[in-house]
Amino acid sequence: MASRGRIAAGASLFMFGLTVAASVELSSAAPRLTTRVAKTAAPVAESAARTVDSMRLDARVDALGGELDSIDAQLAELTAALSALTESVRVANPDIQRARHELVRLAGDAEEAALPSSLAAAASVATAWALIQPLQTVSSAIRSKDSYVAALLRALAAAHREQVSLGALAETARLLRFELELRMNELGPLLSDATRATSDVEGGDSSPIESVRLEIDRTQELLSVAERADVDLRMLSIRLATRQDGLLEQLKRADASGEVLQGAMATVVAFVGNNFSGLPLSGATLVVGRVLHVCPIDQPHSYADDFGTPRWAGGYHPHQGNDIFAPEGTPIRAPFDGLAVQTPNTLGGRAVIVYGEAGYVYNAHLSEYGTLGKVTTGTIIGFVGNSGDAINSAPHDHFEWHPGNGAPVDPFPYLNAVCLLPSETTSDTSSS
Repeated sequence: MASRGRIAAGASLFMFGLTVAASVELSSAAPRLTTRVAKTAAPVAESAARTVDSMRLDARVDALGGELDSIDAQLAELTAALSALTESVRVANPDIQRARHELVRLAGDAEEAALPSSLAAAASVATAWALIQPLQTVSSAIRSKDSYVAALLRALAAAHREQVSLGALAETARLLRFELELRMNELGPLLSDATRATSDVEGGDSSPIESVRLEIDRTQELLSVAERADVDLRMLSIRLATRQDGLLEQLKRADASGEVLQGAMATVVAFVGNNFSGLPLSGATLVVGRVLHVCPIDQPHSYADDFGTPRWAGGYHPHQGNDIFAPEGTPIRAPFDGLAVQTPNTLGGRAVIVYGEAGYVYNAHLSEYGTLGKVTTGTIIGFVGNSGDAINSAPHDHFEWHPGNGAPVDPFPYLNAVCLLPSETTSDTSSS
C-alpha cells in the first residue's frame, strides 16, 4: 500500500517536471519567433509603402500632363488670336487712304473756286448754272471732309476694340505664365521623389524619372512660348498706341481743313447772294403781302416763334430761325422760284439754301436731299431729319429767312402767312 503511494507521488512529480520544462522551452522560443516574424514583415511593409508612393507619383505626373495639355491648348488659342490682332493692326485702312486722297483733291478745287478771280469769272457768265458751280464744288469738298472724318472715327472705334482685346490677351498670357511657373515649382520636388524612389530599389524602374523630366522639358517649352507672346503683346501695344495717335492727328487736320472749307462756303454763299438778283427765272411772281408762296413743310407739322432764343451748340448764339417739327421724311419745299443749293455743315448737317428774287431761305438738319439747282415754287428740295447737331433732337427743319440776302429776320410771321392757310399744292390737288 505504501509502495503504491510512493509510485503515484513519483508520477505526479514527473508530470510536473515535464510541464515546467515545456513552459521554459516555450518561453525561450517566443522571442526568437517574434524576431523572425518582424524580420519577414518589415520588407513587405517597405515594399508596400514604395508601391503606394510610386502610384501617387505616377498619378500626379499624369495629372500634371493633363493640366499642361490644357495650358498648351490655351496658349495655341492665345497665339492665334495675337497673330490675327497683329495683322489687323498692321494692315492700313483703305477707306481712310481713299477718303484722305479725295479730300486733298476736292479741297484744292474748293479753295480755287472761292478765289476772287474764279468768282469774277462765274459772275461774268451771268447764268444760274455758273453761280451754282462754285457752291457745288465747295459742297462736294465739305461732304468729302465729313466722309473722311467718319472713316477716321470708325478706325478709332476699331482701335479701341483692338486695345480692349489686347488687354484681355495680355491678362490671359499673364495667368498662363503664372500657372506654368506653379507647375515648374511642383515638378522639381517630384523629380527628387522619383530619383529617391528609384535609388532605394536595386535595379529599380527609371521610367518615373523620365516621365517627370519630359514634363519639365514640356513646361519649359510652354514657358518660352508664353514669354514670346508677352513680348509680342508689348510690341503690339506700342504699335496700336502709335496708330491711335496718328488717327487723332489726322482727325485734328481734318477739322482744320473743315474750318477752311466753311470759310470758302461763306465766301461763295455771299457771292451767290450778291449776284443772284436779276438773273432770269421761270416766271417767278411775288404775291402781294407774301414773301413765301407756299409753306416750306408739308403737314403735319408744328412750330413756334423761337427766333432769338439761346443756343449753345458750337458756342452761345441766338437762334436765327424757327424750328418746324414734323415726322422724319416729311417733304421740304422751295417756298418760291429760285436756285436750290446744298450747303452741308457741322451744325446744320445736311442743309439747303434756296435763293429767290427777294432773298434766300436756309433749311437745316435734313435727312436727305431732294431736287437741287433751278427750282420752282413747291419743288421738294429735301426731307425733314435730325442731321448735324440735332442728332439727339426730334426731327425738324431749322428754317431761316434772309431778306435781300442779308442777316436773318424772324420768319414766324412769314410762315404764318402760308402755313396757317391751305398751300397752293394742296389747293391744286383738292380742286382736281
